[in-house]
Amino acid sequence: MKKSILIVAGETSGDNLASAIIEEWRKLESDRIDFWGFGGQKMQKAGVHIIRSTEDLAVVGLWEGLVNYRRLSSYLESLVGEAKKRKIEGAILIDYPGFNLKLAQHLYSLNIPVYLVVSPQIWAWHYSRVKKIRKYIATVFCLYQFETEIYAKENIQAVFIGHPMVQKIRAFLKSHSAALKKEKSKADKYKKIALLPGSRLSEITRHLPFLLEVAALYHRAHPETIFEIPAASEEMAQILAQSHLPDYISVQTENSYRTLATCDAGIVCSGTATLECALFNMPFLLIYKTSWFTYFLGKRLIRLPYIGLVNIIANRFITKEFIQSDMKIQPVLAELEKLACDSRYIKEMKSAFQEVQKSVESENSAKVCATLLSRIFS
Repeated sequence: MKKSILIVAGETSGDNLASAIIEEWRKLESDRIDFWGFGGQKMQKAGVHIIRSTEDLAVVGLWEGLVNYRRLSSYLESLVGEAKKRKIEGAILIDYPGFNLKLAQHLYSLNIPVYLVVSPQIWAWHYSRVKKIRKYIATVFCLYQFETEIYAKENIQAVFIGHPMVQKIRAFLKSHSAALKKEKSKADKYKKIALLPGSRLSEITRHLPFLLEVAALYHRAHPETIFEIPAASEEMAQILAQSHLPDYISVQTENSYRTLATCDAGIVCSGTATLECALFNMPFLLIYKTSWFTYFLGKRLIRLPYIGLVNIIANRFITKEFIQSDMKIQPVLAELEKLACDSRYIKEMKSAFQEVQKSVESENSAKVCATLLSRIFS
């Protein structure tokens, strides 16, 4: 008889990681487990029975979370009811802490063991979540080594699996090495700057006009410079197609990694893309603007002086951050000038990136996680 295991991913990144873990798990146990839950297309392709998609769960910011509270609560109630019917062996919750920790509390009351993959950012804000994690979570699978140290002090079971992004980037660089080398050799006579406005519609709406204005002014001073925007989705590609971009700005629709591997510097929306930039050794500055309500509340909750993943991992400012009202044209232009032209500044930043890379490296995070989980559920 197959074991029934609930798995929940509320965002695209969680869908990617969950599908990779399941694929590795199936190599160890074939088809002995029936996976079902909330997720995306990749989880469905990996054999998970999806009853609610990640698109239904996508919520960004504190204000947006409040607006959608009732809808998400109804999803949670239906999921708990389904878990009772299926008499599940346990639950694997991927990231998405606002929803998943509430779900963990309900499952705990039913004596269902819960495993959390990707720690909430307790080191940045909501440190009080450690109380819920200690009570309701059996084990936390961490992407960053420093997180396990925090949990050890709180007497919480946690293991380091590494960041899945490391393997993806290694594989990309290996498979595209010849093409990337050829493209870089052609680019010796000019600088290429990456513009990453974010992947969500709200981020693109807030950041893209600003980025286009920065690019226009910088290009006026440096006509030999070109810019590239990786389109993270079809929706973003359509927005860019309607933006009447000048000829010095191109759009990369095939693979955002090609942009990061070939650009000299970048202006990047806060998020996992900032870690990608560091792993590609591409100097960058960080921008971010959100609703004033979300910013107002977040400012009072965040425990750290920075929001960028690279800076958080290093526990110091490696890259400059231009947040909310600090996201102004002239300071960003001045920093971009240094990133593109100051060789000493560039060398120092790339050296700091090496430290960050070492702190997230593992042989294969999905395989490590799958191996541990298969032992737990054996």
